[in-house]
Amino acid sequence: LTKLYNRRKFEDLIHAEVKAAKRAGSMMGLLFIDLDDFKHINDSLGHSSGDRLLIEVAKRFRSRVRDTDHLSRLGGDEFTVIAPHLKCAEDMVHLA
Repeated sequence: LTKLYNRRKFEDLIHAEVKAAKRAGSMMGLLFIDLDDFKHINDSLGHSSGDRLLIEVAKRFRSRVRDTDHLSRLGGDEFTVIAPHLKCAEDMVHLA
């Protein structure tokens, strides 16, 4: 639906990025995003409206992450961003 990585790909990516960060001695971050009250959208406006909202949210998230970041939709209204190659923890705050 959103053309983002799914839960399985996310799991592969997070394992790979943790290993890469350990090898390189670098930092990485993980951002978990859950849309509040999404069930209410589906229940009151229908699943097609919910789908359109998810597609729009995915587009907006995509426009805000770096090319090196990995954006996934775990399912429903849950999204993650894996951010490798961080210089400092504040980089993750800026992304959030």
